Amino acid sequence: MRKMAFIILIALLGIDYGADTYAAPPIRPGDEIFISRRHKGDVPIGDVFSEWRYIPLEKTDKSVVMDASRTKRVLTSKEGLIYILDKDKVMRFRSDGLLDHVYDKETVSEPFQYLSNFALWDNGDMTLLDVGSRSLLSYTEAGRFISRVSFPDWNARCVIALDDSLMLLNITNEKIGQYTYHIFNKYTGKEVKAFGQVQRVNQMSFWLKEFLYRYDGKILWHGFQTMNIYEVKRDTAVVRYTINVDNRTPPKDFWWKADGKDGFQLTIDYMDKNYIGHIPFYVESDESILLYFDGGKDKNKDYAFIDKVTRETKVIERFVFDDGLAYDPEVLYSIADGWCAILIYPEHMRRNAAFMKRFPGLGKESNPVLFLGRIK
Repeated sequence: MRKMAFIILIALLGIDYGADTYAAPPIRPGDEIFISRRHKGDVPIGDVFSEWRYIPLEKTDKSVVMDASRTKRVLTSKEGLIYILDKDKVMRFRSDGLLDHVYDKETVSEPFQYLSNFALWDNGDMTLLDVGSRSLLSYTEAGRFISRVSFPDWNARCVIALDDSLMLLNITNEKIGQYTYHIFNKYTGKEVKAFGQVQRVNQMSFWLKEFLYRYDGKILWHGFQTMNIYEVKRDTAVVRYTINVDNRTPPKDFWWKADGKDGFQLTIDYMDKNYIGHIPFYVESDESILLYFDGGKDKNKDYAFIDKVTRETKVIERFVFDDGLAYDPEVLYSIADGWCAILIYPEHMRRNAAFMKRFPGLGKESNPVLFLGRIK
């Protein structure tokens, strides 16, 4: 009798004890995102991307696209032009992959030394991050010099345009009292604001690729020795998400000087304990997130695709491109608002004859093919 009354009460209240009752809530800013590596494998690009295209890049004496160690950044303009940064030049390609222009020491009016990152402006201007001279150099679309910002005491990581005149520079945390984020005027070269004061010095600063990424009008940052994705505003940086891969995140103070351990000992501990503590590559759209996590050992490095609504996660060993080409890219270049780029090099494409047929004339000495995709 009591059992029957309980069933009637449930029916009257409209309580559903089906699967939907226990569905995880959608991901919201401030959440921790858990990624399990229990099941991982090759994933077709159609499971990750809503649209994509392949662009064979023209190779000339001035447009040799090198491997990932030299290719620092890929961006696209609103007009569909493709910009690829080598350490000593920026190559601009048309949407069909033909070379359009090269910015190098011979073609710009104020030369640079060694490039590690750059930013594009809506009007076609470009700002180069020159780690050789520790400067930001801004040019017009034609290569005419606009301004120089010098920072002799900083090691800078990445730069992005904020609006028509202001740009944001991110530096490494090397000295107590320094600021992590600096805003400069492109036209005057003057600093407008600095924030994110360093309280403790990280004894290990690595020159890894890091990208400031624009999504939905926001600027996001992620990088080395952090599992946080930060939303960077004009006077502060707040944690947007925290990524947790199999509960292998290093303890909070792991990377700071502790117990007399130097950087080498910390690295050995990090690897021995199978920690996963870096997010080098990150792309977000309204419905999903694609990221790469790095744990020091090759077995702890993978891509992960996350559905923001269901929290379902796919851990990706290799992307399966068209014609069954399976490829694990060393770098994923975030662009903006769900778009990203992958360079597929001839040595990988040549393993799949059907895929090679898409690009007549492509040989082992050719430039890579650029994959541009928008995540779901």
